[in-house]
Amino acid sequence: MTKIKKKHFKIIFALCFALLCLIWMGSAFAVFAEEADSYIITFDKPVTEEEGAAITDAEVTMLTDKMALVTASSLSQAALEALNDVAEVQENYVYEFADSGTDGEEGSDLHGTDYVPLQWSLDYMDVPEAWNLIERLKPLGDFRKVKVAVIDTGADYLHKDMAANMDTKHCVRTVNGEIRPYKVSELKGTHGTSTTGIIAGIHNDTGIDGVATGVSNDLISVMAIDVFSNFNCSQGSATTADCVAGINYAVEHGAKVIQMCLGHYPESPDGTGLLHEDAALEAAINDAAAKGCIFVTSAGNRKSEVAWYPSDFTNTISAINIKKYSNAYSKSCKCLFSSYGKKKDVSAPGTYSYTLRKGGKCKTFGGTSAAAPQCAGVVALMCYIDPTLTIRDVRKIFAATCDDLYTEGKDIYTGYGKVNAYRAVAYTAKRLGYTGFPNQIAVDPLEDVQMTVKVKKKKVKISWTEAAQANYYAVYRRTGSSGSFRKIAETETLQYTDKKAPVNKNNYYRIKAFGTTLDGKKTKSAYSNQEMVKIKQVKKAKKVKKTKKKKKKRG
Repeated sequence: MTKIKKKHFKIIFALCFALLCLIWMGSAFAVFAEEADSYIITFDKPVTEEEGAAITDAEVTMLTDKMALVTASSLSQAALEALNDVAEVQENYVYEFADSGTDGEEGSDLHGTDYVPLQWSLDYMDVPEAWNLIERLKPLGDFRKVKVAVIDTGADYLHKDMAANMDTKHCVRTVNGEIRPYKVSELKGTHGTSTTGIIAGIHNDTGIDGVATGVSNDLISVMAIDVFSNFNCSQGSATTADCVAGINYAVEHGAKVIQMCLGHYPESPDGTGLLHEDAALEAAINDAAAKGCIFVTSAGNRKSEVAWYPSDFTNTISAINIKKYSNAYSKSCKCLFSSYGKKKDVSAPGTYSYTLRKGGKCKTFGGTSAAAPQCAGVVALMCYIDPTLTIRDVRKIFAATCDDLYTEGKDIYTGYGKVNAYRAVAYTAKRLGYTGFPNQIAVDPLEDVQMTVKVKKKKVKISWTEAAQANYYAVYRRTGSSGSFRKIAETETLQYTDKKAPVNKNNYYRIKAFGTTLDGKKTKSAYSNQEMVKIKQVKKAKKVKKTKKKKKKRG
């Protein structure tokens, strides 16, 4: 009887839980359904709120001087588009996080623990070296804090491992396009605390180090803007109107770097059941970029080339998620679930990244929602050196300074490569005329390999010694005493058989090892010793043709 009762209890509990979820989702979608009746209107010219209300005969909230959120309108979208002074009308679309933002433990109290040794991403991006370079440059110029805006779920600006770098006065929430202050206790999610922590964690003996904090915690000031006023079960939802309002607020209050770890796949319906690309959000980003703001966005987590907006908009830097890899020449250095493609720009560490959690805790955090703030932190360091940088400048600097991954140059899986904080800061400083420091941190070469060759049955058999941390070896051949060596093979083994070596000629061989350093950079060895062999052509014996003598006919 006891077992039957327990079984029944489990069934009843499961049914009740499912019912609660349905009610919760129903209420959430009811909210979204309401929002589906609201529109974003772009006017032909700047208007006041009163003028916008008069034109539309509805309640309006001005997002910019030419863009407004229209609610409680009795007119259809087509009717609104037909009004005088209206240039464009679109739905108030819904956005979600780039991902769930977790790939490890939920979080633990700090208790004086130093998590920095576990932050492999700092070493991978040469962040401490970039900080030291900035300290050298400080006496040479008039440098000021960079204002960074994190548009997300808001952040625990009272977190003891982040508070000193937070612009508390400008940590706000947007609700239906309106700006309101918020208390930490009102935050519904911890996603924004985690993305902000990667940028702004205080450099001290407790917790983590944020990428942009520097040696003295005096490089940045961060405003955390909550645009996720609606939640649908485990996933947050932000509207076009709230994103636009958050962007405009950030710009008005001096943000130079704006990070957004949210988005939408245009081929799948959003929370309102709509497909979209969102011209209004793109226009807001373009306007902010024209004023000098630099957007860093998450690439998405669909493990495909599918578009993800705003990541794929022109005026954003899109960050792909990479893991702690051992082969920089393989596309597997990209995290399996990260989106990729031609419109993604760079790669940054995003798997098992230590960061902060609401309530004074630390946690591991993953996905492109972790990669984007790593990249945004580096952009903030660059802007500390040169506050006039534009989105084009940053993209050019990344193209010149990222640690190359996978194939040489930009590729769809890793973009320009792994963001390198030192190289980016050094390049930025040298553009302004600062000198006296190297362009990059020296990369240790692989150990040399020793090669031996021998000829057997018209084939050249080559073997060599192993180089630690080598990913593969390249075999080079030169025929004749002059000319250049040509690569004839790549192999992961320690031997190779050349079956196509020219005969009766001197063939010279040498080997080079290619590998990956412990901090994720491509490296190589010097060329091995050079060896020469000659395959001799064996002359074949001439065959003697036997001819039969013709018998003379007898008469």
